[in-house]
Amino acid sequence: MLRPLAPWFVTLSLTAAANAQQVIAEATATRGPIVAGRDGLVLPAGEFSVPQLVEATARYLCRNYLYDEASLADLHGFVLQRAVALDACGAEEILYSLLATRAHVVLPVDEHRGLFAIVPIGANAPPLPITSI
Repeated sequence: MLRPLAPWFVTLSLTAAANAQQVIAEATATRGPIVAGRDGLVLPAGEFSVPQLVEATARYLCRNYLYDEASLADLHGFVLQRAVALDACGAEEILYSLLATRAHVVLPVDEHRGLFAIVPIGANAPPLPITSI
């Protein structure tokens, strides 16, 4: 009796797995949730703070970014007019590019262990203590 149901159950299981999404960051008043799914990391349309973007990318890429919380919290955030789906390389590239627009760069501390530092750049950039992992 169970044998005729086996193909249907396998198809249902595979369909559910293909549509599964993990919420990386909960929705806020200014944007929907950041999710990781079949399409990669999906940044919804709306407003993001710099720390929100860093934390979402870190969770998606399974990395640790060291940064000064006060320094990043003071930066102006970003507004996306439409949702963007990113694979792993795209998530890394957009993080680096958006941080560069706010005079910050990502430097590898121990790349093999997934440890990176976010530091300010520029002639007037003070040396900042790294306070957040």
